[in-house]
Amino acid sequence: MATQAGMALATAQHYAPTRGAMMNAAMDTLECRVIARAREIDTSLPPLDTLRAALLELLPLDDDRRFECRVWLALTAAAMTDREVAKRLASSERQLLGNFERLVAHTTRFTG
Repeated sequence: MATQAGMALATAQHYAPTRGAMMNAAMDTLECRVIARAREIDTSLPPLDTLRAALLELLPLDDDRRFECRVWLALTAAAMTDREVAKRLASSERQLLGNFERLVAHTTRFTG
């Protein structure tokens, strides 16, 4: 993972000396990046356009989001054998789902 991120293994181990620390750092980074992009979505758009913009933010349409997708998949695989990663991932997924449910509910008030 360090090589994929473009850094020396020793540098990565300095900042994340354990596997758990590395997993938490990866999840923190993904959450921050996705939340930052979500905050930039123009909510003054028509509701369906706002929902579309939110969904597009999660698709691997550019290098950054392709990298995030690969990291998310690696974390999903790690969650199969690591309870802490699984709990953290489940929490993130619940938050993401909650945000989409809120957007869909908001959208259906205007279109339904």
